[in-house]
Amino acid sequence: MLKNTIVVGQTKLDYFIHGQDPKLLLDSGTHGDEYDIIPLVENSVKKYLNQLPSFIYIPQISPSSVALKARNNKDNLNINRSYFTNSEVEEIKAVQKIIENYHFDL
Repeated sequence: MLKNTIVVGQTKLDYFIHGQDPKLLLDSGTHGDEYDIIPLVENSVKKYLNQLPSFIYIPQISPSSVALKARNNKDNLNINRSYFTNSEVEEIKAVQKIIENYHFDL
């Protein structure tokens, strides 16, 4: 599993790629008030690494929400309700940049 980092403006997102041509997208940390799931997902990814198909894993879709431990991010936006193609939200732009060259089956 190869760790990568992308920076868009003030936002830094870590993500992991496993295998060639990832077909599975895994993520967590969309809402900061649900931060306790992040280590559980990460542990499961590590535990079942060899049984999973090629994937991209983004542990924290919204690191500012996680840091705030809040539903909304630093811009007071709920990422789920703000995710669209031409978004100006840095966290969304970073995620879009990570996945833009892939087609996921799941």
